[in-house]
Amino acid sequence: MKFYSVLAIVLSLSFIGASNINNNDAPADPTPDNPNNDGNVHILTKNIDLKQLQGTYYEIATNASDKIFPGLLCRCTKYDFSGLRRDGNSAYMLVNYACDRNFIFGEKKSELLFKLILNKPVDENTTVVDEFNSSIFAVQGNQQILLNSNLNIIYAETNDQNEYEHLIIAGTKSIEPMIILSKYRTVLLETYNKLLNALYVAGYDPSLLNWPFILQTDQTFCD
Repeated sequence: MKFYSVLAIVLSLSFIGASNINNNDAPADPTPDNPNNDGNVHILTKNIDLKQLQGTYYEIATNASDKIFPGLLCRCTKYDFSGLRRDGNSAYMLVNYACDRNFIFGEKKSELLFKLILNKPVDENTTVVDEFNSSIFAVQGNQQILLNSNLNIIYAETNDQNEYEHLIIAGTKSIEPMIILSKYRTVLLETYNKLLNALYVAGYDPSLLNWPFILQTDQTFCD
């Protein structure tokens, strides 16, 4: 019961925050240097290998709207991906979210379980999809609560072993929750700027790519 009370408050805050932003957010006109600047978020990385989406990723940065859920006053935020799972022609993966949440009287561990279900059917012989477009659910026991029906991996960068080293997960609008994930707790400034530039190329307005709209996640002194 406590979970649903908290979730209801969180979702209410998310709705209010998004509504307030939407009132002032008119679609931008495309510009010659960035034709994607049209008010929508565009997927940059295609042919996502579902088998490679596994293991621990650390949150490097997020936008202010995502701080409402689930990262409010959180540090040491990480996501553990289960890897590809199947249910018939449905492909999905479980994601364990954990962070150290700052309460008035100190930090406490906060954990949630999410389920990402690809929106298009994936047959048993397919492990690579043209675009990673999914619905995300919060999982509590046998119940699943839909949070967003249009969540995408808009950018993915691989290392020499062809593993996904950095990921950017976002919705279809730049005002929606977005997270930058990495296999490493910290990244070089050059890498961070490259990831921000990927957001710009994907259609994010430059004014939304600085503090306080983009918040770097504290990953110091973490377990």
